[in-house]
Amino acid sequence: MKRIIFGGLLFIGGLSGILLIIAFSIVYPCSINGITGFRGFLISYDIMLFFITFCILVLGGIIVLAIEAYKKK
Repeated sequence: MKRIIFGGLLFIGGLSGILLIIAFSIVYPCSINGITGFRGFLISYDIMLFFITFCILVLGGIIVLAIEAYKKK
């Protein structure tokens, strides 16, 4: 049961971080060297590493939840 909670926290934390970055990209659009949109936002504010980290957290949480949900007792 504790691993399921851990997986859920990883998933929720990563998802909230991704949603926060997407919300900021909508509010503060920018362009750098002709690159616009979400990728331009990530590059210009130098938060590509944080976005990748949050994506890894979401995937890790999904993996932990899937393993614990289908584990045979």
